[in-house]
Amino acid sequence: LSEPVDECVLTDGAKEEPKRLGGVSLEWMQEAGPTKYLVGTEQGAILSLNKKPKKDVEVGTWFGLESKGGSGGHFGPVYSTKRNPHQVKYFLTVGDWRAQLWMEELKGPLLST
Repeated sequence: LSEPVDECVLTDGAKEEPKRLGGVSLEWMQEAGPTKYLVGTEQGAILSLNKKPKKDVEVGTWFGLESKGGSGGHFGPVYSTKRNPHQVKYFLTVGDWRAQLWMEELKGPLLST
């Protein structure tokens, strides 16, 4: 493992001139699906990624990114992302000065401190 096995370029999903996003936190849980990942970014958005073997990474949802229909993203980096171990469709993020509770079906937070 002296070299990367795979790579993923995180972008805001814009068709013309997509902006790169910096990944800060990563969450993976077998129970949520063996190919599903959550990535917190420097820009305050959370990306739901799907990585299947021998295929490129697909971005499923941009949580908190207004250009993609989301709302209520963090105002700074998302330092931590963690799924609920009992109900994996819910997850918690910590960034800027607050914590937020999200649900996979919504692009905005359910609860914000």
